[in-house]
Amino acid sequence: MFLTERLCLRGFQDEDKDKIVNMMTDPRITPNISLGFWRPARPSFGDDLKKGYETGLWSSVVVTREGNEFVGILMLGIAPDTPNRNPAMAICIAYDHWNKGYGGEMLQFLLKHAFLELGMHKVWLEVLDSNAPAISLYKRW
Repeated sequence: MFLTERLCLRGFQDEDKDKIVNMMTDPRITPNISLGFWRPARPSFGDDLKKGYETGLWSSVVVTREGNEFVGILMLGIAPDTPNRNPAMAICIAYDHWNKGYGGEMLQFLLKHAFLELGMHKVWLEVLDSNAPAISLYKRW
């Protein structure tokens, strides 16, 4: 478990599955994370997400320190065609927690952790050009 000023970054727990599925299929969020059309999640979607958390390079569920409210997810992953120590970053924040500064707090932790603790050489990401809030956040870093 890791702590920031207002957040707790912890491992995946079974009760997180439905919260993550709801966030990842929220029609207010999906246009920012997928080029595909929004559709209801298939029954195995939550299990697929859980497997990704268990087998990925580094992942965390993010909750508030006060109240233990689900905020989102934070991940580092290595694509098969990517050199070692150059992971892709993924960040997703539940809609109810947008515009509270959590994205910056999560990003600050992730970059510091990736370079100083995990010894990564570079962290990269892909972002849709229509995802203005994320682009604004990333440009500040």
